[in-house]
Amino acid sequence: MADWRPAARGHRLRMTIEALLAIGLALVVASGLPGRPGANDRWGSLVGAADREASTPRTADPDAARRARIRYLLAFHDAQDAADPEHVLAIADRLERGGEPALAAHVRRAARALFRELGAEVATPPPPGGG
Repeated sequence: MADWRPAARGHRLRMTIEALLAIGLALVVASGLPGRPGANDRWGSLVGAADREASTPRTADPDAARRARIRYLLAFHDAQDAADPEHVLAIADRLERGGEPALAAHVRRAARALFRELGAEVATPPPPGGG
């Protein structure tokens, strides 16, 4: 009776690894590669779509804010992958305006780290409201 457990654990482990690899591959494909032609076009498209979603009244579409946040985060990752801290900061500002102060603070920390990686020790402005 105890023989099925190791096999079941091994199967679950294999399935988990395969799922993680598939998700990782999907994220790499979705985020684009650094320096890839058209990366800024993708960033602009994501931000434009997110801005439109963010401006949609909640009464018209209750899920618009969630979709905007998702698009902003995808744009953040595109900017991060392209080593573009200015675009990263632009996303932080939009997240802050959208009522996501903790997420905006995280994105600003990522921008500071990116500035340091690029060798440009630049002080990023504090978030609106002094937080």
